[in-house]
Amino acid sequence: MEIENKIANAGLVNLDLEKLLPIGNRINLDISEWLWQKMIIKEKLFKEHLAAHDWSQYQNSFVYITCKADAIVPNWAYMLLAKYLTTNCKYYILGSK
Repeated sequence: MEIENKIANAGLVNLDLEKLLPIGNRINLDISEWLWQKMIIKEKLFKEHLAAHDWSQYQNSFVYITCKADAIVPNWAYMLLAKYLTTNCKYYILGSK
């Protein structure tokens, strides 16, 4: 009696996930430098850093946002970052590369 390989006969397609990965430069945006005393975000100071930052360096890049400091970052801070990044990069995420 011959053993039938049902998996091979199922017509499944193998995908190479590396081929699906978008090609482009990946840049880390660490916001810990913009924290007041490396601990908290002061809204006015944070907005000043955002306004003074050179956003053109992220042009046509993939940006991942991190915070090296052990700080609680409020959601509004990420929304402000998104405001600047949406017009300057291909895609951005909150997390690691």
